[in-house]
This record gives sequence, C-alpha cells and structure tokens, in this order.
Amino acid sequence: WGSCNYHSGSCGSGDRQRYRSVRVSQMCKGAACPTQNQKSSCSKCCPTSCTWSSWGLYTACTASCGSGFQYRYRQITAAATCGGSCSGSNNDRNICSNYVTRNCVLSSWEAG
Repeated sequence: WGSCNYHSGSCGSGDRQRYRSVRVSQMCKGAACPTQNQKSSCSKCCPTSCTWSSWGLYTACTASCGSGFQYRYRQITAAATCGGSCSGSNNDRNICSNYVTRNCVLSSWEAG
C-alpha cells in the first residue's frame, strides 16, 4: 500500500492505493485480468489541545491587614489527545490588600 493521502492536512481520514501491472495479457479466451489497482481508507488521529473551564471566582484575600493573595482555579474539561498539548495552569494568583481604616484613640489626660 502507498502512503495515506489525508483529505485535509497530515491527519484525519484519507485514502491509500496500490497498483499492479499485467505481466501476461489475456489471449485465446483466457481469463481476463482482474482490477489492477485498489483503494483503501486510512486514518491517523489528529493532535488536539486540552480545553479549560472558565476561571472560578477569586478567594478572599489571605491578609486581613496589609498585602496578601487571592487565588482562583479552573479545570480541564477535555484532555489533550493524540500527542496534543495542554498549556496553561489550573490556578492563578492575584495580589490583594486589606487596609481597614483605624483612627488613633488617646486615653484621657492624667496628672504627670
């Protein structure tokens, strides 16, 4: 069989062929030669990358006062196939800050 000729690109479905030649021709009511070529289907898996879900919501800030982090996550919804890749990360980090306004409070005056 010859190489597969894919219908689009270098993978998916396609056709391949094989040929043969007549070595001795029919004579004197001998049997006719059968088909001299054949065609067959072939296929090769196409690489596909994984797909991700949408990002979830960010978590609460890890710091109650000052700078901290918020995290969000996502999941693979379809795995990579046929040697495809899966780029990206399942988590993301964002810098956050929490500064609660706090006024100074003094004690009453005392004798010194």
